[in-house]
Amino acid sequence: MKNLKLALMGTALTSILGSAAIAGDCSSFSGFYLGTQLGVGTTNTEAKGTVNDVAEKNKFGATGAIGGLHVGYGKHFPNRFYLGLEAYGNLSGNKETYSLGESNRKVERKNSFGVKLRPGFVFGNALFYGAVGVESASFKYSASQDDDANIGSNNGRRTGIPLGLGAAFHATDHVILGVEATHTFYNARTVTLSDDGGSLKFQSQATDIFARASYKW
Repeated sequence: MKNLKLALMGTALTSILGSAAIAGDCSSFSGFYLGTQLGVGTTNTEAKGTVNDVAEKNKFGATGAIGGLHVGYGKHFPNRFYLGLEAYGNLSGNKETYSLGESNRKVERKNSFGVKLRPGFVFGNALFYGAVGVESASFKYSASQDDDANIGSNNGRRTGIPLGLGAAFHATDHVILGVEATHTFYNARTVTLSDDGGSLKFQSQATDIFARASYKW
């Protein structure tokens, strides 16, 4: 439900931004650009497996701030078509805990970096685009049986596939402002539990909404 709300917010912001910019003069989006993004992200996780010979399946999630830098190049073609390639990196504050009796299941998304294609169309002063790419994110998964006993953990990077929509407009000839919403599917990771030989499989997805500012050469 949180993912749906965030996606709807991103779509509404994109529509408002685009509508305000379409009436402006046509500006070229071709060139290299460098910028920053700041927003909010929600990571939803499903943990399922066997603990103490008992089957377990639960879902939990949390919302936190996310932000970072991006750099890329885009080409604005005469027929309004636009194609860009962008690299980015983010730090995130998504920490989530699911309590089940005396046990806890925790997930933390620390940082991510990736690359994505941005195909779109230019209307007046506005660019509307889609985004698809590949991402590597640092996750920490852990399970505890009480406040002191950590019965299993797994730290490492997860590969994700981000899909998104965005809109941008020229605030000046070189400054571009915009909004972007993405949803990323990460590969699963299994945590082996030390006390009884059981295991939990963690599967995570994330929805992020950013405000963006870029300088284009």
